[in-house]
Amino acid sequence: MASPVVVEAIESITATAGTSHVVTHPTVVAGQLWLLILDKGSTSATVNAHADWTELLDEAVANGLYIAYRWTTGAEGASTTLVTSASTRSAQMVYRITGAENPATTAPQIGTTATGTSATPDPPASATPPSSKDYLFIAFYGAAGEEADDDTWSDTPPTNYTPSPPRQKACGVAGTNLGGIIAAAERALTTGVAENPGTFAKDVSVAWRAQTITVHPSTSNPQLVTPGTLALVLATFAAVVTATANVLVTPSTASLSLTGFAPTVTASDHKIVTPSTASLSLTAFAPTVGIGVVVTPDTAGLTISLFAPTVTATQNQTVTPSTASLSLSAFAPAITATDHKVVTPSTAALVLGIFVPNVTVSENQLVTPDVVALSLSTFAPSVWIRSHVGSRVAGGLVRI
Repeated sequence: MASPVVVEAIESITATAGTSHVVTHPTVVAGQLWLLILDKGSTSATVNAHADWTELLDEAVANGLYIAYRWTTGAEGASTTLVTSASTRSAQMVYRITGAENPATTAPQIGTTATGTSATPDPPASATPPSSKDYLFIAFYGAAGEEADDDTWSDTPPTNYTPSPPRQKACGVAGTNLGGIIAAAERALTTGVAENPGTFAKDVSVAWRAQTITVHPSTSNPQLVTPGTLALVLATFAAVVTATANVLVTPSTASLSLTGFAPTVTASDHKIVTPSTASLSLTAFAPTVGIGVVVTPDTAGLTISLFAPTVTATQNQTVTPSTASLSLSAFAPAITATDHKVVTPSTAALVLGIFVPNVTVSENQLVTPDVVALSLSTFAPSVWIRSHVGSRVAGGLVRI
């Protein structure tokens, strides 16, 4: 499990007081949490209920805060229009968060609004978490007064919170104490107790209201993905071949198949990632043999291990599996033929290529690694047999 991650935080304002407030949306991706935080400015007003947003907080006071969330379906469009009960300005941000629990299971939580007048707005302690997990905490404040929208008036976030300087949005200088300014920062933290952020720093002392939001991690969003190790062991692959009366013998082509190479892997945001199935085939394993005696090769051993190494997938990062190991043992053993002839084939060559492609997990898309290619060459090289009568065999075709 990992903490939810802020992918985007989109800012917008209503610079001139009114009852209609257009809130700009972030990128629309289904199955993610959107969190809306808003400061209403100097007029006491409430926000009318909206069918697509669930309210956590709606303060009917001057400079009141508004917090709401929604779980995206993929059809959200470019913006939402909120309607207030009185004409006021507003400054708002919409967070797009991945790795969060679906609010239908566990909704974000808030603390008790903190208030004051100073240059150091102090968000309250968060709600007490139900257990120790990897949470995301968002601390923010809305303030009275006037500020140019130049991102220079809120200097630093609470300790251990990012970004620095904080995210900030202002309606601009348009009068005296019209309000409508907001600043926010966030922190990922593993804890089982309430989180109490430190203070923001602002350029001037003003009246402020502050909050701390707890975003719960997805309980079905494990970030560590560990497929089971796949082991392939091949034994007794070189069977007894009998050739009599100088007859040319062509053993059947051997086949080797590997299945279950790409197990289902659970990735972030409740998505299922199913790489393409890899295929491993071996053909022409037993080459043409022409000999007048019985030849019994020793058992060859082929072992492929660490075929599915541990893969860690974390929040839209590039995933590069470790290099697998492939070992070939006793592949060209000594072969004893009758009539006191000793046959020693040359060493075979085995090549494994394109085994470790880069895999990118991004925006909950289907991930399809490159196909694994395994080639086997010169498996049955030229063999020379010297008989007691001085005969010699070359090129894999033996004459007695």
